[in-house]
Amino acid sequence: MDSVTSALANVAANKGGIYGSLVYLRSEMSKKNGALKEFQEYGGVKILSRLLQQVNPKITSLVLSILGDYSMNSECREELLHYGVLKDLSFIMKNINVDSIHYRIFRLIANLAKSEAHIHAMYKHNIHSITIQILSNTDSDLTRYTAIRALRKIFENSSKIGCSEMLKLRAVKIISDSLKSERKEIVMAVLRAQTAILYRVLDLKHAKNSLDAVVQILGNSEEKSIDNICILVNLLPEQPLVSKIIYAMCKIRDALGYLHQSRLIVHITEILKKEDNHYLTLSMCLLLQCPLNRIRFVGIQDWQSIFLGLITSTNHTYIDIAINTLPHFQYCKVTIKVCINLFYSVVSLK
Repeated sequence: MDSVTSALANVAANKGGIYGSLVYLRSEMSKKNGALKEFQEYGGVKILSRLLQQVNPKITSLVLSILGDYSMNSECREELLHYGVLKDLSFIMKNINVDSIHYRIFRLIANLAKSEAHIHAMYKHNIHSITIQILSNTDSDLTRYTAIRALRKIFENSSKIGCSEMLKLRAVKIISDSLKSERKEIVMAVLRAQTAILYRVLDLKHAKNSLDAVVQILGNSEEKSIDNICILVNLLPEQPLVSKIIYAMCKIRDALGYLHQSRLIVHITEILKKEDNHYLTLSMCLLLQCPLNRIRFVGIQDWQSIFLGLITSTNHTYIDIAINTLPHFQYCKVTIKVCINLFYSVVSLK
């Protein structure tokens, strides 16, 4: 075998030696500059897509590996959709329970999901629900990692209805359950997914989806939310992305009362006593809009100095947000007096 064309011709003829031809194709397409163009011109996707309809795990795995590489190109992704690859992937996931096949499928799905135009077809063929089901049952770290990445990519381009469907299937909870993994790459995949999901529901401005996303990340009970916030906070400062996740949750107004039960305000203030953290500072002020969080806040030692530090800061963003937060304390008779004294002490210093 001396070219991609001859390998594809052999596969199309189906005269035997298909496995060797596929191995050759995968090798050539990963290292040869002109191999992709040759593959396209000879109709490689059409030829290989026929093999996906056969129940042969070894062949299927190789084909998926080749198409996964092929799907890195945006033009190639359109061709894959045209030949109905998503329908084939749905069938394979339902009927072949092999980890090496699953993770290659999820890699392909993640690449296809980069294009918003493909998301509707994914929902049509239940790609999202089957992926969630496999993720909830797998013991394979590689399958778990690629499934989380695939779901994140689907979520990033989903509409409000799509996000609602994902949340209804408990996708965010199942993704977040892997945060306890000992594998750093899986933990990082979960954090990226949580960030993408939270900012997506915020962009879509759908209150129910936003609150549901927070509840699924932290758990639907006080005990679970306390435990899961501890897990997130303990990842700092090694994983700075956690600060953005916390900030995104705090931007969801309907979640502020729910976040109270996780004792998030306590964790944030303890960190801010030791170091400056932009996102956590903003998060603290957002939490203080809720009376439950204010009551917990004023029970923390040195809370006055933390708040005074914002008002006297050289950072105008902190000054503005602190002053805008100050009026919320009028609903707490005990603390308003202290805040007024703080305010006057700042004025006198100036």
